[in-house]
Amino acid sequence: MITDYQEIKEVVMWYVDGCVTGDAELAKRAFHDGAVMYGYLNGSLCAGSIEALYGAIRQLGADASTRAEVDVL
Repeated sequence: MITDYQEIKEVVMWYVDGCVTGDAELAKRAFHDGAVMYGYLNGSLCAGSIEALYGAIRQLGADASTRAEVDVL
């Protein structure tokens, strides 16, 4: 079971590290091709295909100031 937690954290970190480095291809490893995203970007609600997230990562580029703590409960 601990191995499962480590694997989940690894997948989530693909997304986080993709955002930090501006690497949409890395973030893409964390999601199913048919994923749908909902969330806020610059104060506006965004919803749509996962490609919109990848586009935002490409547009915004790297952000070394991004910090994340990932845990599995």
